[in-house]
Amino acid sequence: GMLYRADFPVSVNTDNRLMSRTSMTDELMLLVEHQGFSLEDLRAVTMAAVDGAFCDDATRTSVRRKVVEGYAS
Repeated sequence: GMLYRADFPVSVNTDNRLMSRTSMTDELMLLVEHQGFSLEDLRAVTMAAVDGAFCDDATRTSVRRKVVEGYAS
């Protein structure tokens, strides 16, 4: 939370979800419960993940659109 609030580009991921027995839902809920993240904060870290993804621009644009639509609903 501290890095996010200091305007560092922060993203959330599960690393190896099978070994760590977690999910993105679990990880995001921890941010809400322990760091006080709002829905807008969650959207911002999700978009930071999209921005940092190792993919081509067309894929990034497609994923960005889906994330925006998902958070809007």
